[in-house]
Amino acid sequence: MIYFRKYSKQFLLELFFSVVLFELFLGGGGRLVMIGPLTLRMLLFSVLIVISGILLINKVKIDIVYFRLLMLYFILILFAGVLGYFHHATPVAIFTDIKPLLYFLSILFFAIIIKSYNQIEIIFRIIKISAVILALTYLILMFLIVCKILTFDQIYYLSDSKFYSEFIFNGTLGCFYYKGFIFLSIGFFFYFIEDSVFSKITSLLILISIFFTLSRGLVIDLLIMDLCYVFFKRKKGIKWKYHLVLIALLLLYLTFYGWFRFYGNGFQLMGDKTSSNLERVNQIKEVYENTNFTSFFIGHGFGIGVPSKDVHMEITYLEILNKQGLIGLSFWLYLLINILLNFKKLINNSEVCNKTIPLLFAVLIIYLHSLTNPYLMNPIGISIVLIGYISFNVLSKNEKI
Repeated sequence: MIYFRKYSKQFLLELFFSVVLFELFLGGGGRLVMIGPLTLRMLLFSVLIVISGILLINKVKIDIVYFRLLMLYFILILFAGVLGYFHHATPVAIFTDIKPLLYFLSILFFAIIIKSYNQIEIIFRIIKISAVILALTYLILMFLIVCKILTFDQIYYLSDSKFYSEFIFNGTLGCFYYKGFIFLSIGFFFYFIEDSVFSKITSLLILISIFFTLSRGLVIDLLIMDLCYVFFKRKKGIKWKYHLVLIALLLLYLTFYGWFRFYGNGFQLMGDKTSSNLERVNQIKEVYENTNFTSFFIGHGFGIGVPSKDVHMEITYLEILNKQGLIGLSFWLYLLINILLNFKKLINNSEVCNKTIPLLFAVLIIYLHSLTNPYLMNPIGISIVLIGYISFNVLSKNEKI
């Protein structure tokens, strides 16, 4: 009976953990499902915190390093909040900046659950399933639009009225970008590096869906990560033909990125990023002009933006520099270095290394994509970084799977 109870408790925790991950990986910015005034993500996060508190009160043990990291994180947040207040930021603006960062509290729940490779494998399966669901859903929608079963205007109206800007539409080209599509590029490598025919076909399906999103960023993510993989495995007998074909396809896509259209007569110059690029350049200029010796190190505080963007700049690191300075950037750099160092400890164990390298790529994609989009400082990016941090910490102490 005792063993049954322990098993049931662990099963229920892992089941809830799976629900949390599916919502994170499929739910985009978190506003797809509303339950009264709350989003499903907010509700799951609240339950997650309560469960963590109950388990910790009942003396469930986790590594002290996670408590220290959490304490440091909230000291930085508190300091930036107070600093913003003294720079006359409004309480609403300060809270707007802090709210998505609170997801870092989930480190306690993740640390309670992720104790061995068994739980890490659950994460891998959910990432893979989520990527396939996203790819198939998008391709089916595109097929329905091309066949004129659905119109582009219908999807645009539905998303605009129901889903609160979860989708970014590409003019009249018949395509859109969903905030959860970053898991297409993350999920791609979980399939692509596997040897089975099924995995290769699945990775091709995901690649096609990425191409049809017309997202240059996702394609660049794949290109850089695959070049890293080829460099890392260059002396370990990889199947070069697959990687050469992938790199060629990605380069070809980027080369002809400006000439493509889903439907209509002839070709149209598309993917014109001039406006968004100028917006980012302008933000860089404004942050530079607003930076002094003191703010370079500690920032201006939460709630203090720039004239063209008061909250959530597209370039994540620019926002961190402006609001938390070099200290804030150093925190996120520390997390990345820690993950890389713990992964390095696994290199001599080829089985563990091969199985976990897609998780490392997931973390790197979040950091890379945050150069142009605000992922690192929202629940999507925070969750992947925390999962990578905890998983590689666990594996570095016990390399068996």
